[in-house]
Amino acid sequence: MLANILDQTEINDSREVICSSQAVTYWHELRSTYETILSRTTVATGTRIGFLFSASSIGFAGIAALEKRSANVFLFDANVSPDRLEQIANELDLKVCISAETLFSEGLNSTDSTGDSAGGITILTSGTSGKPKAVHHDFLSLVRPVRQTGPGQRWLLAYPPHLYAGLQVTLQALTNYGTLVIPAAGSDPQSIAKVMTERSVEFASATPSYWRRLLMAVPPDELASIPIQQITLGGEVVDQTILDQLRACFPSARIVHIYATSETGRCF
Repeated sequence: MLANILDQTEINDSREVICSSQAVTYWHELRSTYETILSRTTVATGTRIGFLFSASSIGFAGIAALEKRSANVFLFDANVSPDRLEQIANELDLKVCISAETLFSEGLNSTDSTGDSAGGITILTSGTSGKPKAVHHDFLSLVRPVRQTGPGQRWLLAYPPHLYAGLQVTLQALTNYGTLVIPAAGSDPQSIAKVMTERSVEFASATPSYWRRLLMAVPPDELASIPIQQITLGGEVVDQTILDQLRACFPSARIVHIYATSETGRCF
């Protein structure tokens, strides 16, 4: 997955990999951050690690390092409350919970395995249909739906990175040596559209509600300036009105509706 990609990244690769509101990160910088975390991280195979995952270069490098060490990584929102985190950690028998920033600055040495036979990533469902469930994926199954498209595509990250949809967008961009464009948390539609234009976003996957906000709040001529090649909708039922509006605004874009679940992945 990401570890293999970063292992093969050239040390002087100056292409953009992450464009956030704070900074632009280049591929050689992401590899360097990954190698720093990897050198400071020792865990037994299958150790259950709670990872407070942020959409940042340190966050993605941390995932790759834990993958390389064959940890069983449980993804959490980086802003989860301490009480909630402690409750879930006890329920899931996690050996340690750590943020990406702490993993980078202090490293991790945890040789007390929980007995899991292999590593992977466990995602907590959103809880929209009840109590969140822990769904385990191995690294190969997560990357299986990713399409090989060649390098250079620029993707918008509109989903939370710790959920299945956000992870799939991340993998689609990074395993193809593309660029992930990440708007600031809580951005209004005008700011999102501006970032998409300035960072030349070509592929954008989001819920119908997300697209509806953009269509309602941003003038059509501003949206039309975004060089979109593909629009993907998922997570909710889509109606014909949204499809018609997107077609009118982006007449040359491919429009895709995906149905997927955290448990089974992409269905169709």
